[in-house]
Amino acid sequence: MQPQNNKYIEVRRKKQKIKKLLALFILFLGLFILFLLKAPTFNISQISVKNNNENPILKEDYISGKLNAFKGKNIFSVKRQTIEEVIEKEAYVKEAKVSKKLPNKVSVDIIEKKPTFSIEDNGETYILDEEGKIIEIKNEKGNTALINLKGININNKSLGSYITKDEKMEKLVGSFGKLFAANTSNIKFSLLDLSDTTNINIYYGEVMIRIGSEYTLQNKLNSAINILKSHNMTKGYIDVRFNTNPIIVEE
Repeated sequence: MQPQNNKYIEVRRKKQKIKKLLALFILFLGLFILFLLKAPTFNISQISVKNNNENPILKEDYISGKLNAFKGKNIFSVKRQTIEEVIEKEAYVKEAKVSKKLPNKVSVDIIEKKPTFSIEDNGETYILDEEGKIIEIKNEKGNTALINLKGININNKSLGSYITKDEKMEKLVGSFGKLFAANTSNIKFSLLDLSDTTNINIYYGEVMIRIGSEYTLQNKLNSAINILKSHNMTKGYIDVRFNTNPIIVEE
């Protein structure tokens, strides 16, 4: 019986030893976490901002000012998502990525939305991104570098919202916006007329491009751009509605 009792005693001692080691580890871990959260070394002292657009609308100093409230806070207690949400409330911000650099630095990379369309209503000009969302409202005439949008019923007037509640029109504006944003040529359109979605027209100055429906939209736009690049047109129209050769009429 004695050897059996010794075996039980040995097992119990091992369990007690493990419990003590585990308690010491938890205590050490707790003290370490407390040190990380309380040590002034880990208080945020610098927030650097980089806007990845070539010609940014939002200046880096402006965004830095929005983030001053995070300075002095512990770098471990501030979530990246919390900082990103503050930045992404800005209507012009498409995406914000935050990274932490120990012990006390935070860096922010910003991608802006691209102003693509403008639409005027009751003396106000709404600046829209390529999806048709409002990113700025001005009490003046629109930027001539943007594409004037015609034929849209304005249902929303708040920053960050789509200009229209018509889902079909919303998708149509987005389709054109993405193609306009991808256009790297020196041909920049001035007006998109969606008054009749089966007979859509685009304008390049005084040259009208007859698009028709949104069917094969990318091919139609590419065809129109190639014609404008090669013909040096200033007035007239280009008809690319059909799969046949485009009709070109110069005036």
